[in-house]
Amino acid sequence: MVRSVQQIKYADSFLPEEAVFAGGCKEKRIPIVLSFYLLQTDTRTVLVDAGCDDLPGFVMLERCSPVEALHRHGVSPEQVTDIIITHAHHDHIDGVRYFPNACVYLQRDEYAAGKQYLSDRVQVITFAQEQTVDDCLHIVRIGGHSKGSCVVEFDYEGRRCVIAGDECYSTENLIRRIPTATCFDAQKSQAFIDRYASGDYRVYLLH
Repeated sequence: MVRSVQQIKYADSFLPEEAVFAGGCKEKRIPIVLSFYLLQTDTRTVLVDAGCDDLPGFVMLERCSPVEALHRHGVSPEQVTDIIITHAHHDHIDGVRYFPNACVYLQRDEYAAGKQYLSDRVQVITFAQEQTVDDCLHIVRIGGHSKGSCVVEFDYEGRRCVIAGDECYSTENLIRRIPTATCFDAQKSQAFIDRYASGDYRVYLLH
């Protein structure tokens, strides 16, 4: 059972509106946060994504390291038992190196894209379509944002919940039923919106 869900913010940044919505303005900037999630289950301390120290091409305001951000929530790197990587882009996987005891879960196509971030000492579990962690966290491949990008479904406080990865940048994507403009497969991005904007899920955003 999931006992707590905490968003761990480590920087503020911006995206051009054209990246958030198809047809958005190139000059308009949309504020975003850079974050990952800390989930406590009955037996595990789990991160969904691991953050990064730098993000070339992006402004990082009020920045701290992922480890420092986690310390502020009373958790040390050694306490993290599992890391679910939604996809292998730098700002989601770079911080894996800070968590020596964690088992990393990564979709197979994303492993191929991100294996340079993983040392030989890291225990990695790969999967094709779905994977369950601790019987209560269900990783589901979407493949909209990147080839193997995933979301994480779970039950919490009587609600069905999903951590959206980069399949969704803004609540406006959900309200307006418009997928992000930054995608590998536009049809799968739209399928994500159609499923998770229905109101059946509480959607947790990483940005």
